[in-house]
Amino acid sequence: MTWPTGLDPNEVEACMREAAERFVLPRFLALRPSEIHRKWGHLRDLVTEADLEAEAWLGPALQELLPGSRVVGEEAVAADASVLDALSGEAPVWVLDPVDGTRNFTRGRKTFCVIVALVQRGETLGAWIHEPMAERTVHARIGQGAWSTGGDAPTRLQVDTTAPMERWQVLIRGRAGGPLVRFRARRAFGALIDDHCAGIEHIGLASGRLHAALYTHIKPWDHAAGVLVHREAGGHVAHLDGRPYRPTGIHEGLLLAPSPATWRAARDALLRGRVARASE
Repeated sequence: MTWPTGLDPNEVEACMREAAERFVLPRFLALRPSEIHRKWGHLRDLVTEADLEAEAWLGPALQELLPGSRVVGEEAVAADASVLDALSGEAPVWVLDPVDGTRNFTRGRKTFCVIVALVQRGETLGAWIHEPMAERTVHARIGQGAWSTGGDAPTRLQVDTTAPMERWQVLIRGRAGGPLVRFRARRAFGALIDDHCAGIEHIGLASGRLHAALYTHIKPWDHAAGVLVHREAGGHVAHLDGRPYRPTGIHEGLLLAPSPATWRAARDALLRGRVARASE
């Protein structure tokens, strides 16, 4: 797949920043109870007026940047699951999470972000993760590396391939993270970490703050962007059976690690209890 002609990645970032400034940040630490809702059929999932308003504005703004594109937003899918069908079509699709880490956001924690991925024919072409409170945006284009902006100059991100597994900071999320898996993880790795925000976790994986992550129930608005960022930072990502990740819907079981060798070692440690040390 090739990058769409005429699409400026900086304009995508600008739209995300504007959405955050107009609809998200004004409600941080200012949400009224009436502005926080539980999703129908998903009572543990929260949605706020900030999520709804940011998605309603950001989706059309991104479509203006790329005529003919479609939008798959987290809140739109919550209202109508058939919206996901756009990921199986030929048109480019903007996959977006207007406020990733909504529970953190409602509790006044700064660990939330805006996520956008550009997907076409089952492949992620571009990824943007914007942290409003840190004034930082991480972005990646397929084959162009992963970068962090917000300081004096863009910084290229790189996974940490030097830390031994017994010192790894590891994330385990979802049904795969039962007591046995977590016991094995504590035996094999240094510590278990959870930011409760997939976007910020993916930044941590791509920059070396985290070393590996096991996710279940993989939603494209949470992971399509982050997986590309991780790959472009040199990491290895695959489903537990070895299949490559494709952002075509909601899937199960995804493991991220710094390299193919450490990925296999991490899978063995988590699923089989083997604490062998990986080497390149």
